Amino acid sequence: MLVRQALTRGLNAPRAHGMGRIFDGLGALVLGLGKSRFEGEVALAWNLAADPAAHGRYPFAIDTRSSLLELDLRPTVRAVVDEHLRGVPAPRVSAKFHDTLAHATARLVGLVRDRVGQHPVVLTGGCFQNARLAEGLTAALEPDFKVHLHRKVPPGDGGIALGQVVVADAATRG
Repeated sequence: MLVRQALTRGLNAPRAHGMGRIFDGLGALVLGLGKSRFEGEVALAWNLAADPAAHGRYPFAIDTRSSLLELDLRPTVRAVVDEHLRGVPAPRVSAKFHDTLAHATARLVGLVRDRVGQHPVVLTGGCFQNARLAEGLTAALEPDFKVHLHRKVPPGDGGIALGQVVVADAATRG
């Protein structure tokens, strides 16, 4: 009851737009990982659990009512929980989850292209340390888009830190 009230009022419950917490939450639930020893441990385990031979997609929605498109993964979460409760093996659930994210993101990119025109796509952020997601999304986007992935700089916090140093250096040089 208290949690529902806090969420309704937005009390200490900011809306999150990062994918990492979705990976952590579903990975913890489906894999039964109640604790993590290091940042990204659950998300890594969720990635590694995915059956390479399994494919499929869960439902999702995209809110196009405003200029900022929003991916709604609540249908995905409900479907993952349902399959988990029905005893679907974790490797299959993880594989379908990853395929869903790749497909949903490709749909978002296509909608953005329809609004603003064709541009190259740069895949960055900690989630793209996940090979299945990066490869799945690249495959979903090419050949319609020129896709760029990190090669020399990590896509997560290490890349952000490097970017901050570059900006600070430029700012101090005037």
